[in-house]
Amino acid sequence: MTNLTPEQKFDPPKLNPHSFEYFVERIKEQLIPALDDTKESLLNNKDCIELMRKCWHEGWDIGHLYGYDEGFDDGYDE
Repeated sequence: MTNLTPEQKFDPPKLNPHSFEYFVERIKEQLIPALDDTKESLLNNKDCIELMRKCWHEGWDIGHLYGYDEGFDDGYDE
């Protein structure tokens, strides 16, 4: 798995782009390191899941998590 940079567009899976599952897939692809054991342990961590759910409920996109306020292109055009 290759880590994507903020400049790269995300190739979304066939999920509703407004769903929590889509948000988690984006995090898995863009924010979690490529090490499978790290990815699995984070995604099975209750605190990590709750943090992701809070971010999603607050309407934060992947750009907020990267620390960008404006101009982050997630590859999804509304």
